Amino acid sequence: MLIVFAIFALGAVSSSAKEIMRIKNQLNQTSVAAGSWLAANNVHPKITQSILRHSDINLTMSRYTHTLRGQEAQAVAELPDLSLASGQNIATGTDDRPLNLNDGGS
Repeated sequence: MLIVFAIFALGAVSSSAKEIMRIKNQLNQTSVAAGSWLAANNVHPKITQSILRHSDINLTMSRYTHTLRGQEAQAVAELPDLSLASGQNIATGTDDRPLNLNDGGS
């Protein structure tokens, strides 16, 4: 990419080639924005892949979808609380007797 900028700086590329590169860059930015928006709105990744016309889901997920600020924290906050209160009994599923976690399971 640095070479491309150096060539532009030296004026070795015609103005029409510069315009093509500019339009290509704008289209890429639009694709990235669309992929990120679709992911943020819980659109299935395969649908996003199809809309962006990618043959490989890895390209779609690694390059064209980005998490938005706060999404990770929101996802963790939505996880269920799986902790058990101290001494709480749970059914083991093997018999009708609950398993007491305080006595080592006997």
